[in-house]
Amino acid sequence: MSGAEERRRRVETLRQERSQRQAAAMRRRRLLLIAAPIAVVVLVIVVMAAVKLTGTSTAGGVPSAASESTLAKVTAVPAETLAKAGAPAPDAKPLPVSGQPPLLQDGKPRILYLGAEYCPYCAAERWPLIIALSRFGTFTGLQESHSTSQDVFPNTATFTFRSATYSSPYVTFTPVETEDEQGRPLQQLNPADTALVTKLNAPPYVPAEAKGSIPFIDIGNKFLITGASYSPEVLNGLDHAQIADGLADPAGSIGKPVDSVANLMTASICAITGDKPANVCNEPVVKNIGKGLA
Repeated sequence: MSGAEERRRRVETLRQERSQRQAAAMRRRRLLLIAAPIAVVVLVIVVMAAVKLTGTSTAGGVPSAASESTLAKVTAVPAETLAKAGAPAPDAKPLPVSGQPPLLQDGKPRILYLGAEYCPYCAAERWPLIIALSRFGTFTGLQESHSTSQDVFPNTATFTFRSATYSSPYVTFTPVETEDEQGRPLQQLNPADTALVTKLNAPPYVPAEAKGSIPFIDIGNKFLITGASYSPEVLNGLDHAQIADGLADPAGSIGKPVDSVANLMTASICAITGDKPANVCNEPVVKNIGKGLA
């Protein structure tokens, strides 16, 4: 074989090897293009499964189990602490309802709460509501949550009633959280409560500017609360544990507004239970607030 033929053969061999390498590289790229989206889908599925199993999310917006120590401080605020907090500002007074039959369930007065997890005013109002209701019964299943980061008073620390149950020999409690922290549909009022809220959360029962506001709390068809009874700014930048700790100081920046509103709610509930239980409803601070609730 001549030298020229040998060179041509080597060149052809090199050309074939290069073509094979290029083809192999193309196959690898095609596999990567196929595998990458699959890997993303698998990752999303794994994350979603983890959220369902643990109840938490790296992206936020999913309620988490409440700390036992925090819950204890919120659901068992000492009576003497509440007594020292006294009455709230006059503008926190609930709206009286007239001309409506008592709101009852299972033979007991009923309290209807309508709110949403994204709502900063709902976030603030849940604190005193939980304190007050805990004087008449027991919560289970309360979870820690926050209001949305996209509204005023962003990320206000609070609890959600979405998975909570409440037991009391004196009252029943119906909480409805209509949307989650991201504004996605969550729970719905039943038809009867929809009609009730449509009627009462509007003039003449509430001022025209407050029509349709949340939180909306119907205390036995005797009193209504619309909006927050104190400013959520009080809780700005604080976590659940810090707020719970602040409840112990009845003269502090947290304890005074939150505990005093809890006293107001307690007096309102006593007005529908026939002042039961006596050890709660006969406390001087509760009795005095109750006298001004006509």
